[in-house]
Amino acid sequence: MARHASGRIGCGFLGRSRRNRESSVVPISEGAIDLKKLSVPAVKRAIEESKREGRDVFRKKHGFHISRRYYLKFEGEYFDTKPIVGVAFKHVPDVGRVLKPTEFSGGIATPFSAGSLLDALGFEVVETQPGEWEHLISPQPLVHDDKIDDDWLDHEEVSEGTPVLKAHLRRERRSADLAKKLKLSTLKRTGRLACVVCEFDFAATYGPKGLGYIEAHHIVPLGESDEAVITMAADLALVCANCHRMVHRSGGMTLDDLRVARREAFEGSSRSLK
Repeated sequence: MARHASGRIGCGFLGRSRRNRESSVVPISEGAIDLKKLSVPAVKRAIEESKREGRDVFRKKHGFHISRRYYLKFEGEYFDTKPIVGVAFKHVPDVGRVLKPTEFSGGIATPFSAGSLLDALGFEVVETQPGEWEHLISPQPLVHDDKIDDDWLDHEEVSEGTPVLKAHLRRERRSADLAKKLKLSTLKRTGRLACVVCEFDFAATYGPKGLGYIEAHHIVPLGESDEAVITMAADLALVCANCHRMVHRSGGMTLDDLRVARREAFEGSSRSLK
């Protein structure tokens, strides 16, 4: 279920010390409560409760600590994964109560850890580095500052590229062949592959390297269903990488919404130039 760095991730390879710390957690999936019963509606109700009460009040009320590494990102906001999952079970039939922190694990160590359960339902789970969390919940606007110079460009550096072993848990996708047929059919019918939102054509922009390339978007996100769904060509839309990322980045936004937002932004820019 790896999605984006500091973006969506999945059942990652965790260090020995973290596994040892979680070894005392009761594996509910083997006990009286089946963690697989967690549902999208239940999680959304827990999210709403967290938004109403505030992050700290919400987690302390139910006896949870703050998340240290993995968070739930929903409609542009960030939430502690374990408290959300624990409270969500209050809205699950046959459970009807908030799970205790000692009854299940946080993170993504197993398929039944909080982050893994959320990802399996189609929610976006993000991994952050120490110190990033407060920036996520209180992002600072990017503004121009004349006092800031470019000296840092010459000496700032980071270390990256170390191989990391990750086990992945993600929703099954079998629509690749269907998407390929849709692309071929569209190319035959229109003579081009253009984004249905902004009409960007990879071949027209990049030449031979862009021939045949475009992405397929599920009009109804797979994460909105609690079980397997039947996908047909009419359920897919051909979009460019930018529009595909934007429609997923803006929770609940449809392709029509994105078209309107793009048009309004363009019209606003046009007026400012007059």
